[in-house]
Amino acid sequence: MPRYGGLVWVATALVALAAAAGVLAYWVNRSRATANEPVRQAVSVSAEQIRAARDLGCDVVQVMALGKGANITLVLIPTGGFTMGSPASEVGRFEREGPAHAVSVSRAFYLGATEVTQAQWKAVMSTTPWRAQLHPGRADDAAANHISWYDAVDFCRTLTAKLGRKVRLPTEAEWEYACRAGSSGAFCFGDDVQELSQYAWFSGNRPALADRRPQAVALKEPNRWGLYDVHGNVREWCQDWYDESFYQRSPAEGPVGPVSGTEKVERGGWSGDEAEHCRCAMRGYLRPEYGFYASGLRVAVEIEGKAGR
Repeated sequence: MPRYGGLVWVATALVALAAAAGVLAYWVNRSRATANEPVRQAVSVSAEQIRAARDLGCDVVQVMALGKGANITLVLIPTGGFTMGSPASEVGRFEREGPAHAVSVSRAFYLGATEVTQAQWKAVMSTTPWRAQLHPGRADDAAANHISWYDAVDFCRTLTAKLGRKVRLPTEAEWEYACRAGSSGAFCFGDDVQELSQYAWFSGNRPALADRRPQAVALKEPNRWGLYDVHGNVREWCQDWYDESFYQRSPAEGPVGPVSGTEKVERGGWSGDEAEHCRCAMRGYLRPEYGFYASGLRVAVEIEGKAGR
């Protein structure tokens, strides 16, 4: 399979370590606003991602070149099953997160290792929705915000036309599956809220009480599948229409939400949220035309042909 838009370097020593530990670190180029040259960012992936890439005959990490020196790093999300939603005993739970139910993700896909940044947005859209708005990020490597659902879909469509690959928003089920990365706890790392500061920007650790702007991506720890900021920083739009009671009738395989609605799903929490609003199962929602300062996105990329099965 070709590597789109860049090279993935794999160190021999890390390959040996991966065989023993089940985790492999890749070094990839990432554009940064504070420098004119890309810097190398470690992307850690799990043993199951490595096995899936081998079985599917595709890369476990890819880099999409956007132009203007900007890239999006993608990590492979393997097929599998998980329990979507939260148990009644979970601290901070809302009724709309239940009932917890079994869901299978039957097609592998790629997901952005980070939320879309200002630099990436400008490289694709040549616009700055956050300019002159409340709480914009301070630099090009901050997560883009003030993005409406329609804006996010337009970004994906523009990338699809430019690169010839199917770029879209993840479904709500795909998002939670990727966020959990095998975790059955409240967060991608388990249930201990004291650990959240290692993984997320949220109300408990933002630089100042009044500072609700997005921070630079990938400064916190990633989850097991190499995804940064799945908790906090900015909320991430999903494909699905929101329905509070959808889980009561959700199909078990590849649910895509109701066929219509008035709000779209947002996931992940943002830098102004309390910890319980950043949980894996937390379901946010907003009218699709609104570009709120908490709203951003992370892209999914489909794998064509046999590799996507």
